[in-house]
Amino acid sequence: MSDADEGSSLGGRVTASHQQAPRPSRRTRAVFTPTEHWTTQLDDQLRVVALELADDLSELSRVRAWANQLLQDLTGEQRMDMLVVVDKLTSNALRHGEPPRQARLLRKRGWLSVEVDDTCVDPACPRPPSVSGGHGLKMVAAMSVSWGQEQRSTGKTVWAAIDLSPDQARNHSAASPCAVTNDPARRAVS
Repeated sequence: MSDADEGSSLGGRVTASHQQAPRPSRRTRAVFTPTEHWTTQLDDQLRVVALELADDLSELSRVRAWANQLLQDLTGEQRMDMLVVVDKLTSNALRHGEPPRQARLLRKRGWLSVEVDDTCVDPACPRPPSVSGGHGLKMVAAMSVSWGQEQRSTGKTVWAAIDLSPDQARNHSAASPCAVTNDPARRAVS
């Protein structure tokens, strides 16, 4: 990996997601380190920033700080929604998934997505809410325009997207609670 593909953010390693296990192809990507302002002159090119996750729930505060640093240009409501989504997907991967794990933010003009990988092959499904949990994926659905997961023989990627268009009102995701998709076009805003 070249120095251009690797950086440091709050103690984490930043990598390009195309250097991980084979994934469905996407449009051209630009990889930015968290110290760069990855949102300047946003165009239709997909920008990806990734963070490797340790096998510890204390990672949640580091992931929130990492995402918050990258999302400073969003409105307060957009940033808070995305921070909750990042937190819930990461929390689920840490609590129910298997290492190695990685969180990614993907962005282009008018669109932002978070993806969290783990190596557990069981699908992520909401469970009945209780005092011990069961609210995370319902919150993700409420704060995103779409969410879902891609299953692989080596694990899964759970993702959620928000629309950054100025006139976009929060829309409840209509995705089935355990919907599994292997079609990345379903989550992309054209």
